[in-house]
Amino acid sequence: MIKSRIAEIVFDVEKYIEIIELNRFNNMFFVVAAVGIIEGNIQVSKEDNRITLLDIYNVSCKNSDYIFLSLYNLIKSNSDLYNYILKYFNLWHGGELKEFTYDNYHKCELKNNFNQLISLICDELKYAIKNKDYETISIYESFLYDIIEEFK
Repeated sequence: MIKSRIAEIVFDVEKYIEIIELNRFNNMFFVVAAVGIIEGNIQVSKEDNRITLLDIYNVSCKNSDYIFLSLYNLIKSNSDLYNYILKYFNLWHGGELKEFTYDNYHKCELKNNFNQLISLICDELKYAIKNKDYETISIYESFLYDIIEEFK
């Protein structure tokens, strides 16, 4: 089962920074949601069941037990947000502009944000398992499998 493979996830910041093309991933909406959190464009508050976009917009997820799935669906339905996150990623990962590089502080932020992402997905997967929400379990296991394959 996927839960036993979560321990395989090791976020290599340098490997992440070297990613210049996101199109190789199977589920782009998932990848963009994850990248939005990793890059810090999106903050998630499990306590408030809220998503903050670009430090400006607060999106309440009070009617959802799954905040990451809500974020995924928001990005899937909002092409402006999807495109913004892709452009931001390309700005930092494209290597075209020397001004946009990650210093040690930002590398630490990336790692912390990644750990928060994994924690969020794992917590929500546990909740889905507890409630026998098999559709959500399948979705989250697929998300985690993609992360494991990229960062193992």
